[in-house]
Amino acid sequence: MSPTHRFRPASFLGALMGGALVLLIAALPAPARAVVGQEPASPAEAEGILVRFKAGTADRVRRQVLAAAGCAESRRFRLVDGLVLARVNAGASRATAMARLRASASVVYAEPNFVVRAAAVPNDPRFPELYGLDNTGQTGGTPDADIDAPEAWDTQAGSDVVVAVIDTGLDYNHEDIAGNVWTNPGEIPGNGIDDDNNGYVDDVMSAW
Repeated sequence: MSPTHRFRPASFLGALMGGALVLLIAALPAPARAVVGQEPASPAEAEGILVRFKAGTADRVRRQVLAAAGCAESRRFRLVDGLVLARVNAGASRATAMARLRASASVVYAEPNFVVRAAAVPNDPRFPELYGLDNTGQTGGTPDADIDAPEAWDTQAGSDVVVAVIDTGLDYNHEDIAGNVWTNPGEIPGNGIDDDNNGYVDDVMSAW
């Protein structure tokens, strides 16, 4: 790593300490302190209704069900069997249309096609220092020479994901980490017994 690309970790990375161990950390779930949550969707912003028909439902039956609900098919999704985007006819009520669609024996589900906006960039004031995640040329390096973390977070920000960290340790009481460290549910803290019979006594934080 060249001097012009010197790594400057954000505060929570600076909390990593000595002592070899493997610690399992649950990924920060939204809404967490370090993640800006996604804006709530408004029903008024929904673009049509997503309707999934049961497997094998004939096109004729689909058209009949949609027409009876005051809708018409506007798009068909090939990746999800039976899923279509339905347009609510002028003068018809979306709420009434969804109620009728959900009552149909041919429909698996019907829900508004909400417009949502991803916004999962950390609000850590030192995040801009992490050029490896999002390089804007802030340290004199090449813009976009990074792992495209913000773009990845637009797709997935993590939920109940357990990640194994192999490092020299971390301060699990740090504000950016506390509350997100995985704990061993099979171990009773401080009783001096290997409760889960894995060969380690009181490995609540999995310091192996």
